[in-house]
Amino acid sequence: MIYTKVEKSYIGLLREEENGDRLFYPMSYSKPHFMNKSVYEIWNLIDNRTEEEIVQILKKKYPRVEEERLRRDVQQTISYFINLEMVKEVNEYMEEKMCDISMFEEKDFKYASQFIMDHKNTSSDRTFLFVSDQLEGEAFENYYKAINMRTNHFHQVEVFLNVVDRITKENVGVIGIYVCPNNFVVYVTTIILNDKAYLKSVMNEFEMLLQQKTVKRIKVKFANDSILDKQLLCDIGFKKESAILLETITGGDFLIYGKSLEGERVC
Repeated sequence: MIYTKVEKSYIGLLREEENGDRLFYPMSYSKPHFMNKSVYEIWNLIDNRTEEEIVQILKKKYPRVEEERLRRDVQQTISYFINLEMVKEVNEYMEEKMCDISMFEEKDFKYASQFIMDHKNTSSDRTFLFVSDQLEGEAFENYYKAINMRTNHFHQVEVFLNVVDRITKENVGVIGIYVCPNNFVVYVTTIILNDKAYLKSVMNEFEMLLQQKTVKRIKVKFANDSILDKQLLCDIGFKKESAILLETITGGDFLIYGKSLEGERVC
């Protein structure tokens, strides 16, 4: 079972008090409540994840703590928030999830950077991560710092878009794109989604946005040995266009997959 937060289920900014607790007012209950550090940490991990996924994230962070204790803490915390109507269960086999996309504003880049870092470090079979194969370790962290994302965005090195769940209005992803100088081709350079079930909706919304411009084709470039699921690209209409030989940092090849916005039949 997947657990997700309920939109507008509490009042308060969850500011940290001197003792480390965070005050909030559940919409379902008239009295104030407090989250301690442990509960707050689990609250932040309840983001379209299963109990098992949350336990495994905590297990990596706290290897000396018994798994049974971590699991008990997770179960109790999830139950606590369900009783307060702040968390709900979602069927694990839901159909495609719907979303909306919009351009990031200047104030959004701190959030975007943190979102990318969090999901890079806590990825699972459910998440969808696509970034440049040239970015590893420190290079990845530097590239996706808020200040660098902001600079790249406003200089159009990589323009970033926000992905929001259409029903819950929660932020569920970040997209980065590069628009070629001729304005006919757009490369998708970053896709971070907390659930790959959003992927089809993301691309549909993205295509609708581009069709209002002069763009005729969307492309994706990645290393041949990338962990990117090529079948997922085919499922949303991309097909292999070409290969660029011996240009990855390990001497491997790049593949380019493309999709026409002019009705071309692909895959």
